[in-house]
Amino acid sequence: MGENKKPDEDEETGLLVAVFLSLALGLAYAYVIRDNGKPETWGSLVIAGIVGFAAGHFGGKGETVPLAVAVAAPLATYLGLLLGIALLLVHPWNGDFSDAWKVFTDDFGQLAKAFKSEAEPKDWIMLLAGAPVGYFCARGAVD
Repeated sequence: MGENKKPDEDEETGLLVAVFLSLALGLAYAYVIRDNGKPETWGSLVIAGIVGFAAGHFGGKGETVPLAVAVAAPLATYLGLLLGIALLLVHPWNGDFSDAWKVFTDDFGQLAKAFKSEAEPKDWIMLLAGAPVGYFCARGAVD
């Protein structure tokens, strides 16, 4: 069955894997942050590696999938990080995901400013390093 696939179909599958797996892992990362009790940025490398290998495996040999991973994985990590901060904010009052989501959507700018003001240079390096990690993992999964 898979022998009749066109290269475009592989690329589409790889793009879907890149986007949805990034979002799912970003959401899971928010809960990791909540459970650890503090925001950490190491997850960018882990998420980028996992998404890169998975999307690259399904995405064929084109450049589109690795580039999509290079954008989607760090972005999903950043959004997961901000959602994790929102989960930390509502946790002392027994808040759940819906409360955190309300904080995330209503005060997104404030969450971003809070992270920006507290982030150290290594935090930004870790977040941005997810882009080349994801790219090269996606490229490596094809070969």
